[in-house]
Amino acid sequence: MRLPYAAKQLLKEVRAIEPKAMSTPTDTPDGLGVWRSMAFDAATSEWLTPALFACKDPRIVFIKHDDRGLVVTFSSGIDADQIHPFQVAAADRVLRGE
Repeated sequence: MRLPYAAKQLLKEVRAIEPKAMSTPTDTPDGLGVWRSMAFDAATSEWLTPALFACKDPRIVFIKHDDRGLVVTFSSGIDADQIHPFQVAAADRVLRGE
């Protein structure tokens, strides 16, 4: 089982900002053995949610909060295998007024 490449890219960017950020797959793998959704811990969710909404990236098809924290669902299409940056750090800086 694996995460889409876009999810791996997002994790890389999140952990560059917060090395202790926690995430876990939240769904059962699809027919290709790919987890399409992942949840982030509460502390990470607090700053990551507005940053992801600001990014408006088409690789992310759904963002919600539940008892696990922020749940991000990635596209089931080929765009989820794109690894270009989400620019989460830039979005977070802008949102904080830096």
